[in-house]
Amino acid sequence: MTGWSRLFRSASLTLPTLVALAACGVDLDVDDDDHDHDYGELTWGRGLRQGITVAGAWSPPPDVVATADQQAVDYDGAPPYDGGVNCSGGSTPGARVLRDVLIAHYAQIGSIGVYNCRVIAGSNSMSLHGVGRALDIMIPTIAGDANNTAGDDIAHWLMQNAEMLGLQLIIWDRSIWSVSHDGIRSYGGSNPHVDHLHVEINEAAANKTLPWYDAPTGPGPAPACDVVGADGIVDAGPCQQLFGPAQFWRTESGGHGGQLRWTNAFEGDAPSNHARTTIKVATPGRYRVEAYLDAEFARFNTTRYRLRSESGEQVITVDQGALAPADGGFVTIVDVDIESELVVIVEDNVDFAPPTDARSIMVDAFRVQTTTTSPTDPAPDPEPAPELPPDPAPEAPGTDDIIDEGDGDAVLDDDDPGAIGETVIVVEGGCTQVRTPGLIPFLALGLLRRRRRRS
Repeated sequence: MTGWSRLFRSASLTLPTLVALAACGVDLDVDDDDHDHDYGELTWGRGLRQGITVAGAWSPPPDVVATADQQAVDYDGAPPYDGGVNCSGGSTPGARVLRDVLIAHYAQIGSIGVYNCRVIAGSNSMSLHGVGRALDIMIPTIAGDANNTAGDDIAHWLMQNAEMLGLQLIIWDRSIWSVSHDGIRSYGGSNPHVDHLHVEINEAAANKTLPWYDAPTGPGPAPACDVVGADGIVDAGPCQQLFGPAQFWRTESGGHGGQLRWTNAFEGDAPSNHARTTIKVATPGRYRVEAYLDAEFARFNTTRYRLRSESGEQVITVDQGALAPADGGFVTIVDVDIESELVVIVEDNVDFAPPTDARSIMVDAFRVQTTTTSPTDPAPDPEPAPELPPDPAPEAPGTDDIIDEGDGDAVLDDDDPGAIGETVIVVEGGCTQVRTPGLIPFLALGLLRRRRRRS
């Protein structure tokens, strides 16, 4: 099928549009961008930098081009910009699926930006970023040149599976491929696209109406997380991913494997920079989860850890500053039941303004160790309490007597941080305590006793 026959299949193209294309031989959707965009959402990969650059522009092998030119893909342009009123407000569902698959399968990706309400640079036409159907797949350069080892593989897989993915255009390393033309053409835009692939999908893909989006698969098996043993450690690699703006992730020497990362907490409704670590175990059971912390970088006292396993989700808040050893080391975070996999997410947002001098959150290795403690184990039968003589009946008060109903200060606050489904790890007097809703009555009794002793 030729490029023109593919183009005529699109119901979204009018006759004037086709005439313009025939006269000019250009793509209406060419996105000549300068990549200075503030994406509403940006997903970060691992950004491996090894690779080689190839002299000249991107030039796929003939068999890749031949396969791509047989792909039948409907082309869908963008609506008018009209000052931004037609922007979608966010990325489309299909763009997010494709983004996640690419991040999972290609470790060389630095980040992927999707939505940005804007026009194509140097024009008044809406960019497909403005309707959430374009992905900028960032690839670290090699001395300013395109890393062809890293970028070409991604471009070739996308081209050869364009029909399955609903992919209608790729710009990469001074070349362009689209469904409206056969073969590869030279791209002469002001941005040569040596640091990212600009990729566009059609409306069917964006709306996930193509079969692939129901059960997405990548170009091969995704980098697998190794199963750890009873005393296993998960550090940087395919099992640990960082998300959010790169400029807010700092990398330092040290940590468990010689390198650690940290970011700052901020006041916000949703996480910005966050880390996701997957821990797979061979044997189901109760595990103690430990994090490697260093007092120089782990300072924030309200760091939120979100733990997801087969049994559900648990959210805990950790005082990293109080737990972190001065010289670095593993510290206990929580005990959890794991059937086969635990995902630990460290988030950076809180609902208050964090202190500027103690807001750094450290992310490094995690360790799991088997433990015999389990909430499902039946509690041992308590020993019978010794029988005591009954208390004497109180004397009836006289008219001048006052009944002491307590010292008046043993009132529990309703906003106890552990009372609403979260587990909160705190440190008091050098002792670590884990507060959960089930422990609130015991904490209440302890508080009553402490306050009475003060009187």
